[in-house]
Amino acid sequence: MESQWMFRTLAKEYGLEAAQGAFEQAVMDLGVEMNHDVLGCRDCHWEGRDIIYCRRSRHNQEHAYHECPIGQECC
Repeated sequence: MESQWMFRTLAKEYGLEAAQGAFEQAVMDLGVEMNHDVLGCRDCHWEGRDIIYCRRSRHNQEHAYHECPIGQECC
């Protein structure tokens, strides 16, 4: 896990907040959104009792880091 080693190295040298900011920026630069505002997104919507997540949400099955939402099994 080279990325974990790099994160720890950056955190020691520059501080935890700077390291976290750098990693979040790298993830965003790659086009992967990890903290998507579902309620504020105009592309996410309700369908019955379930939320239909847009492609930017990690709850969408096509997201690179997909994770099933709590109480909603999609996989």
